[in-house]
Amino acid sequence: MLHLRILGSAAVLSSDGALTGAAGRRRALALLALVASARDDGLPRDRALALLWPELDSERARNNLKQLVFSLRRALSPDVFAATGPSLRLDPNVITVDVWAYEKAIALNPAYSAYSNLAGVYFAATLLWENLPYVAVLLAPLAVTGLVAGVGAWRHRMGREPVGLRLLAVLVLAGTLLTIVPAAGLLAGP
Repeated sequence: MLHLRILGSAAVLSSDGALTGAAGRRRALALLALVASARDDGLPRDRALALLWPELDSERARNNLKQLVFSLRRALSPDVFAATGPSLRLDPNVITVDVWAYEKAIALNPAYSAYSNLAGVYFAATLLWENLPYVAVLLAPLAVTGLVAGVGAWRHRMGREPVGLRLLAVLVLAGTLLTIVPAAGLLAGP
């Protein structure tokens, strides 16, 4: 049986571990997550088109969805999607979803709702950790500005002359290196 993990890093798992290929692509995982979140109602195909391919015309988007569903059926199981007409629905006999198990546990035991807050914190921390390089690159100018302002305020307080052009250049270079270089290393991966 297959298992769709949505909480944390999204992946389709089998008994051998995370699946790669068509089942591991971002858009495929996004479609599976959307369909899983729709539960028994299913995800209307038109809604999937609007969410996954908003920039494409209707005909091209429908073709992309048809190809994606076909590739997922081939990669996972022909029965992964239950036949529901205009909506897509996952077959719980073929694939389980961590969110479904989590929702069921909360419904059966109210004490789990306390744990739901911890899961939210874990999810936020996972999201931050995965996007840390991007956040560092975006915050680099703010960090450099703070460094220059802090040194300028310290020099003013100590009665020294204001930050000169040479010191400003050194501070900007140091701040840039301290923020962008680690982020570039994280973006490059192992």
